[in-house]
This record gives sequence, C-alpha cells and structure tokens, in this order.
Amino acid sequence: MPKTNRSCQQHTLAHGPVAQVQSCGDCGSISIHLGPMSMRLDAEALRSLWMTLGEAVEQLDRDHPSTFTRAMAGLSRGDA
Repeated sequence: MPKTNRSCQQHTLAHGPVAQVQSCGDCGSISIHLGPMSMRLDAEALRSLWMTLGEAVEQLDRDHPSTFTRAMAGLSRGDA
C-alpha cells in the first residue's frame, strides 16, 4: 500500500455515475470513490480488483442476462 500524505495531488483517471478513480502522481496511491465511501490502494491492487469485478460481472451476466448485457456484447472491458 502506498504511503500518502496531505500534499497528494490527485488527478482523475475515470469518472462515472457511480464511481470516480483518482491517482496521485507523487505517492502513487489510487483512490476509488463510491458514493460516500472512499478507499486507497496501489496500482497492483487496483488491477486485481478490476479482474475480480470483471469476473463477477461476467458471472452475473451469465446468470441474469439483461438488455444492457446484450447491448454490450462483443466489447472488451477497455471499450466499455
């Protein structure tokens, strides 16, 4: 886990209706903001979380296909 300090200079990597992801160029921390909750992790943990969430979404889509799932068919995670 990266060490953070009060002088972190966060810049936004991604922003959506549910979450925002920011990175600090000084200490390397990644901040994920989900509504009123925030968490900090390092880049390796972010990648691991990305893979875990992707697996969960794929399983959910297999178990409960939706209109959104059919519309997104054929797109990779990087395209969505």
